[in-house]
Amino acid sequence: MCENESGWSGTVIAILHPGAGRDAGLFIRAAIEEAGQAKGPAVLLFEKGKVYEVWPETSYHVSGYYISNSADRTENPGGERWSALFLHNLKDIIVDGNGSAAHEGCGPG
Repeated sequence: MCENESGWSGTVIAILHPGAGRDAGLFIRAAIEEAGQAKGPAVLLFEKGKVYEVWPETSYHVSGYYISNSADRTENPGGERWSALFLHNLKDIIVDGNGSAAHEGCGPG
């Protein structure tokens, strides 16, 4: 457990950066699974200032979710989405981007 200056405390789960041009999706998924098993709050901590690429092959493919600044229900009636982070049915999860960014990668090749 760790407590920061803001007063929250929880298990810190570092999300490793796989290196430039490499898929981070499996690292992110593993961290989310670990957070779901934590006893109490968990913090998903990205490495400072890195760009995380997530390829479609390792992103979450979900349906039934609508994003207001994206396709509406007539354009995408099933609400189909691909997402690097999917925290459905999880509680007490803090995502600390730590100045990093996510980028949709194009996959191998």
